[in-house]
Amino acid sequence: MTATGVAPGVTAATGDLDLTAAIANVMTKEKADRAAERAAMAPVPRSKRQYVVAALLGLVCMGTTAHALLDSPEVITVSPAAEARAARFQLWLASRNVDAFYDSAGVWPETVGAIGVDTGSVSYTRSVAGYVIAMSTGGRTWSHASGDTQSKAALDATADSVLQRNVR
Repeated sequence: MTATGVAPGVTAATGDLDLTAAIANVMTKEKADRAAERAAMAPVPRSKRQYVVAALLGLVCMGTTAHALLDSPEVITVSPAAEARAARFQLWLASRNVDAFYDSAGVWPETVGAIGVDTGSVSYTRSVAGYVIAMSTGGRTWSHASGDTQSKAALDATADSVLQRNVR
């Protein structure tokens, strides 16, 4: 109600709705609402402290990355003796897999790949009486035949030494 006792947008003389005044009131209200929304969505100014913290965090990240790249560890080299021991151990594992296959199936496997042995480094030849399995590394070749007790004993000794080193 206004001072004259008439509601806004209503003509005092006739009591009719003054359409122009009503539209003006709605537009004014919408304009005020939009201004309030814009003020609420306005970006909050950042303090200097936030920029300093962000810059320091970036420097720390860059420093750790640079340290990791520049202070890389030396390349590990394997001695020929360790390489030979690993090859003999792999040969022992392959022969054990072939023997286990024969014990369970009653026949020698067609290939060592069929029993899960890496065929790239191990050669395998089977016959009616048994098999010959060989591996070469570093210019040297090791082999084991299914009935050869001397090479089996040497392979077992290698496996024992490798397994004992890994247990310690």
